Amino acid sequence: MLDFLPRKASLDAGQIRALPSVLRSWVRYALTRRGLDEDHIEATMDVVERLESEFRRVATNPDNFGPAKAVTNAMLADRVDLLDEDAVEAWLDVFNARPLEERDDFLGGRLGFDPPPASRRPRP
Repeated sequence: MLDFLPRKASLDAGQIRALPSVLRSWVRYALTRRGLDEDHIEATMDVVERLESEFRRVATNPDNFGPAKAVTNAMLADRVDLLDEDAVEAWLDVFNARPLEERDDFLGGRLGFDPPPASRRPRP
């Protein structure tokens, strides 16, 4: 809830609101089928409930998005049809033509690009 989904999954507001409830239902079903005692199931349900508001905060904060999700969201904002391979490739070509520092900036430093010191930078 606090790591994978915010980093990888593009969820709309309704899905973010619904996820904790859906997760509680799924957890109850799965753990009951596994034969766990009710006290263990309830402890797990309590954790999901306790993390619900933090999940909503983390899932909507772009600083928590992984690079693929950040790029995908940018394409969607630019109205790129993600099912149109040519459109996606054209958008990525434009993005990749940007200087590395700009791409890293765009992705909030997720590339981990550390520019070389001025003394080691190539001269034009």
